[in-house]
Amino acid sequence: MVTNLAYNYLRGERNRSRRETALCLKESVEKPLSAEEAFLGQEETRLVDGVLLKLPALDRTCLLLKYAGAGYREIAAKTGIKPGSVGSVLARARARFKREYELSKKG
Repeated sequence: MVTNLAYNYLRGERNRSRRETALCLKESVEKPLSAEEAFLGQEETRLVDGVLLKLPALDRTCLLLKYAGAGYREIAAKTGIKPGSVGSVLARARARFKREYELSKKG
């Protein structure tokens, strides 16, 4: 569950600018978030950002690229790692993120 929340956040960042543009172009009548929901969303965002900053730069870059929609070849080209190694790097990065996230949630 914790990992899924973090992954959802990373995927959401990819679409953030699209949503913001759409909101500017089209007014929508939606139920506003309660103060509690807004606060919890902000806290979750801060937690994920903090965990990402604790990761090594390569892990952070690979995770952000992956959840921004980049393929393995694109990740390899942007980071300088071999395309065949991207899966392993991502798996380790996910494990580190999960471990750090769980530690941050406890403390």
